[in-house]
Amino acid sequence: MGAALKNQVEEMENDVEYLQGRIAEIRANQAVLDVKVRAILAKLSISEASFNGNDSGGENLREHKTSPPQLFKKIDLPTYDRFKKIDLPTFDRFNAEAWLIQAEQFFLVHEIPVTNRVKYALGAMSGPAVAWMLLLLRLHPQLTWQQFTQEILVRFGNVSAFNEYEALKNTTQTGSLEQYISAFESNMARLKVFSEAECVGYFLAGLKKSLRAQMYPMINKYSVAIKEARKLDRATQPNVYASYPNVYASYPNVYASYQM
Repeated sequence: MGAALKNQVEEMENDVEYLQGRIAEIRANQAVLDVKVRAILAKLSISEASFNGNDSGGENLREHKTSPPQLFKKIDLPTYDRFKKIDLPTFDRFNAEAWLIQAEQFFLVHEIPVTNRVKYALGAMSGPAVAWMLLLLRLHPQLTWQQFTQEILVRFGNVSAFNEYEALKNTTQTGSLEQYISAFESNMARLKVFSEAECVGYFLAGLKKSLRAQMYPMINKYSVAIKEARKLDRATQPNVYASYPNVYASYPNVYASYQM
């Protein structure tokens, strides 16, 4: 009995010695790691200070971390993350022209390559437009974005909307000037290539004759054409503009810019 107890005590003492040895070994390793970590941190501090044009160390580093130049250098978000509020709207067969303009805006802001735009458009289809586009892709497996814009206007657009120039030619002022400007800009935005002189020419051609006859010649800026048209329209219809004065009162600075 006594021999057995003695053996157990010896085994426990051996275990304690082993554990003490391991603890000492761990502490030694920890000390080595601490030295290495400090060395790495010191190198990082020097590199950071050099990057900011400052070699003085920690205090200045903390100051630089909150300064605008430092933030602008470090923040480099992906393009899409910076414009999350601009989404590609769904298309359910209505207002094809307006949807195409919004889609172009989305693609330009997010820098979507032309080669990927058809895939994005497929994801935006809804309702009957889904079946139509799936059929279109089967008929044209290599469908390009330009082909798609033509096909969607033929299928869901206005009668003449598939031809951008024809749609623009048929855009004339039949109601208020502001309604005409909105319709004109919507159709003009669909043209791929045009000069400002062409833009002005199309705009003037669609105005009511009474306004167009009073527009002074040699207008070569679209903004000037709009400015002059609004001025003349207001002069010829004072009662109409007087019926909603609050509209212009809400935007005094904007309207003032259109005064001659």
